[in-house]
Amino acid sequence: PEVWPQPDGSLVVAGTANLHDLNLALDTQMPEENATTIGGLIVRLLGDQPEDKLCILESGVYIEVTSLRGDWIRRVKIRKADTDDSSQSES
Repeated sequence: PEVWPQPDGSLVVAGTANLHDLNLALDTQMPEENATTIGGLIVRLLGDQPEDKLCILESGVYIEVTSLRGDWIRRVKIRKADTDDSSQSES
């Protein structure tokens, strides 16, 4: 499996999880152009492979890299941002 639902409503996913499928599952709009996996999206947003664990907010979704192996993004935790979180980050 590539997706592990969590009790708090977030998802832990493999870095190879399909981005389109995640958008459908979460009802989100993470950008799919130039990336087919969640790991690919992270690399595109950062412009490079992450060197350590990190969390970014993209399209109202927190994307947290929780596990790396070398240059490979192994696990990512994804959760929709609360409405309050989104409005604060955009101001």
